[in-house]
Amino acid sequence: CTCWPGFAGSGFAGDCIDVEPPTVLCMSNLTVSTAPGQAFASVALGMFPDVTDNSGADVVMMMIKVNQSGVVSQSFAGTQIDFPLDSPSHIIYTARDDAGNEGTCVTDVLVDDAEPPTMSCRNTTVLATPWQHYADVLVEPVGVQDNSGGAVALVVLLPQHIIVERNISINENATAMMNVSTSRIDMHRDHQAITLRLQSGTTYLFIWTASTEDGLTSECTTQVFVEDTNECTDVLTSANGGCSHLRECIDTVGGRQCAPC
Repeated sequence: CTCWPGFAGSGFAGDCIDVEPPTVLCMSNLTVSTAPGQAFASVALGMFPDVTDNSGADVVMMMIKVNQSGVVSQSFAGTQIDFPLDSPSHIIYTARDDAGNEGTCVTDVLVDDAEPPTMSCRNTTVLATPWQHYADVLVEPVGVQDNSGGAVALVVLLPQHIIVERNISINENATAMMNVSTSRIDMHRDHQAITLRLQSGTTYLFIWTASTEDGLTSECTTQVFVEDTNECTDVLTSANGGCSHLRECIDTVGGRQCAPC
């Protein structure tokens, strides 16, 4: 006598042992997007894959999730599972029959980050230097965040005809100021704010672009308006008998006024 295919033994009754593992048919590999604002994808897995076994008996199924960092966890069908952005992760399905034979299959899960960085931009108004028609404005990088937690490059496109003042290193003990004519500044490379001399009575438009290592970009604009402080207006005699500390008071035919600009 011989045993049925998948069994081993002498062929006598009760001497045939099941040695063939179950066959597990995995689903196709998955590509999923990150959850909003998160560095992971949350996936609700469906039922277990199809399983067949030569014995015809029921099998016990397990599902193991293994991510790239080596973290292992056991899950069950219908469970919500978080997959990190450091993909690929793997879902290992294991089926065990009554004889202890195990069959496995693997589904890879790739997490795709399609969320661009977020930016915080706002408009500002600055006052011109007293009795001058300009202001030296300190332009600092706008706020940038990215769900991945990775590095974000930040570039600003300046208005035309802007002169940038920068500290230039001469040696380890000395620096010097120089003017640089440019239209594009890599803020994160320089790791510092920039000082711009902006003329009064003008609104300046700055275009900011943030880029992730994966090539995702966001853009926003900020406006800077320089308000002139040189306007002369009539004033009344105050308790201290004078104008603003910035202007000299004079008496004219038309009354007490600030000195002409």
